Order: sequence, then structure tokens, then C-alpha cells
Amino acid sequence: MVVNYRLFTPGPVEVSEEVLAEHGKRFPYHRDRSFAEVVGRVTEDLKKILFTDARIFFFTSSGTGGMEASLVNLFSEGDEVLVTSIGKFGQRWKELADTFRLKVTYLPFEFGQSVDPAMVDDALRANPLIKAVLSTFTERANSGL
Repeated sequence: MVVNYRLFTPGPVEVSEEVLAEHGKRFPYHRDRSFAEVVGRVTEDLKKILFTDARIFFFTSSGTGGMEASLVNLFSEGDEVLVTSIGKFGQRWKELADTFRLKVTYLPFEFGQSVDPAMVDDALRANPLIKAVLSTFTERANSGL
């Protein structure tokens, strides 16, 4: 008897045979019209999901690469930011902000806990020079929100 286990861990997970079969199909060339059509549909769907009419950008990198690109393109040395942390990715926001010499107000929360909006509000009111809040929507290692 073959047992199909299901892993609920962050990163690589078991997938169904149907998904594996899809991965075996030819992927369209990125300059092909069919690829552009898929990207167009995905872009429009993302706008609906995110409730925005703003332009959607796709960025090919690791999560950390996206975080770094955000910082270097949006801030200058000495800009003030508020960083919330509910786990490893929040800590990474702080490390990256420190690396790029941003002035960081750091709000760490217990591993696996949620960010307290009242504390964020207090921090923003205490420092009107803060330009942005750097926060992780969900911490996959501990399922924090």
C-alpha cells in the first residue's frame, strides 16, 4: 500500500499528481504572446485582490531580494522607518534597514504573536518623521499574522 503523506511545513511540500503533471508541460517562452496574455490576466486579477488600480510590478528574486529592492528604491540613508517583527522576516526587515543606514524604530513581538495595531499607532504618533512601516503580512515559519 502506498501512503501519500501531506507535509504542512514551510517550503518544499508534497503536491498532487495533477500539479506534478502540469509542471511537466512545456512552459511558454517569456516573449511569446501567450505568456504576455497570462501575465495580463494575472495582473488584472491581482489588482482586484489588492483593491488597487495602481500598476503591478513583478519581481523575480527571493523574498529577501524583494525586500532589499524595496528599501534601496524607496528610501535614502537616514530616512526613518518603523519595523514590526513577529518572526524571522521581521528581523530581516530590521537587518536590511540597518544595513542601508535607515533610522529604525523597532517593535518586536513574541514569536508567533500578532502585531499590536495600538503599538504601531503609538509609535507613529510619537515620531512624525517615520516615512514607512516595514512589516510582514504573515510569518510562514510560525503562522503569525
